[in-house]
Amino acid sequence: MNNNTTSLESVLSEYYQAASPSDSFTRRLETRLAAAHPRAGRVQPAPRRPAFRLRLAVIGLILALSLTLAVIGPDRVWATIQRLWQRYIPGIGLVEETSALALAEPAAHTEAGVTFEVQEFVVTDQETRMIVVFRGLPEDAFVDPDSIWVELPSGNRLRMYSASFGRNWSACGTAGCQGSEEKPTEFRMGFVFDPLPPGEKSAQVVWQTAGLVPGSTWTDRWVLEFPLSPLAEAKDFTVDQLVYSPDTSLSVGDMTLSVINVIQAADRTVLDVEEGMPSREAVAQVGELTLIDDQGRRYGSLGHSPMDLDEQGQDYGSAVATESTAPSRYSRHYRLQFEPVAPDAKNLTLEIGSMSPRANAAGSFDFELPEQPKEGDRVPVNQSFEVAGGVLRVASVRFVTGTVVSDPRDEPATTLADQLLIEVEFEVVEPPPGGLYKIVELKAGWTGPYWMNPDPPYSDSSEILVRRLVYDPDRIWRSQVSIHLDHVTVYREGPWTLSWDIPGR
Repeated sequence: MNNNTTSLESVLSEYYQAASPSDSFTRRLETRLAAAHPRAGRVQPAPRRPAFRLRLAVIGLILALSLTLAVIGPDRVWATIQRLWQRYIPGIGLVEETSALALAEPAAHTEAGVTFEVQEFVVTDQETRMIVVFRGLPEDAFVDPDSIWVELPSGNRLRMYSASFGRNWSACGTAGCQGSEEKPTEFRMGFVFDPLPPGEKSAQVVWQTAGLVPGSTWTDRWVLEFPLSPLAEAKDFTVDQLVYSPDTSLSVGDMTLSVINVIQAADRTVLDVEEGMPSREAVAQVGELTLIDDQGRRYGSLGHSPMDLDEQGQDYGSAVATESTAPSRYSRHYRLQFEPVAPDAKNLTLEIGSMSPRANAAGSFDFELPEQPKEGDRVPVNQSFEVAGGVLRVASVRFVTGTVVSDPRDEPATTLADQLLIEVEFEVVEPPPGGLYKIVELKAGWTGPYWMNPDPPYSDSSEILVRRLVYDPDRIWRSQVSIHLDHVTVYREGPWTLSWDIPGR
């Protein structure tokens, strides 16, 4: 008997022997059983004791498993069973409900106008996930991830192997005002640690303030200690969640888009999406997304939703070629969040309005600098390049003045005005098949990570946005300049659709 079968028997036995399960658990189990095997039909128990209804449901599950084991194999059956007890927590991701512990409600400490809050804390057998929120910090404050840790009673710390952070902004009221008229309201951080030792029922989170709190020293520590409860008791899941894999995909050019998971929760619908592409550089921007059900109701995208912790570090992955002669492909995973789907919906369609994959241009051209370049100077080039099946021609380069921003790793950014910039003037000789050139990114020998792209980008008569280059004479050898076409974004307009049935509906 393999480990999967043993684990399956253990899980089923635990729920079969339950003397008096709660009504909410019974409803959740019935929903999940229907999602796991929709064609088997839902169990319709007589109005008897909840324990008897539950046993009938478990027996129905065992019979369904017996029929499907021979058809689709034990590995896929086990994956389906595991999904029945997964719970989705926004910001955390999918968590195994049966063995997880969680913080029942946020724990916080406020002092001198600064709040340190542990918003989510979930422990599984494999890892510990935590979300921390700061309020009242200066707008340009940076919290070092190493200044926050989970401390054990022994004094040791859990090993951290992933950290992410971002700022939450209040609503501006007008389009495009974020980051200018408004200030961030929260500084949000997500962490993934090793799991807590077996038997631990509480957690202690430490923040070394590093002088960010008025009146504090660099070595001051704030400590939050709180008990942990089983996930099903700690989190109020008033409406059953439905988690399933629709196994649907489409191909557009060299790109493949697949929906891997669907999570229908009370306050949102979440799609796990995978992009398949021929190279790491071919990142695609997918726009104008709408979810539509079988009755024509449309569910808008919930923009600016933070990526969940179980998606961190999974941006790219190389797929293994089935044959040695087959080219390698790469994939990118991310989450899309929409308004909650109506409970009577039976089918969903993801409508995609546009796709803008980025192509590797792999071209370069040289030109001679004027003796002393100044604003308004223009140098002819007249060189063509094939990019993504179309043809771009570099007509000339010219010099303009603009503003640039430094982007050092550990220092505040610096803004410099009236800097001399290089613009490249492009002409479209032949557009890419089924699309338009949208953005051309450039690089040169003297450019590096220290300088961000000057803002705004240049747009010529062909409506291509071109990333300008900062002219830095101290890094130019002799008077010849070589500029490389780094990447070109190709805009293709849909719509395209992906459709699937909702299990059990």
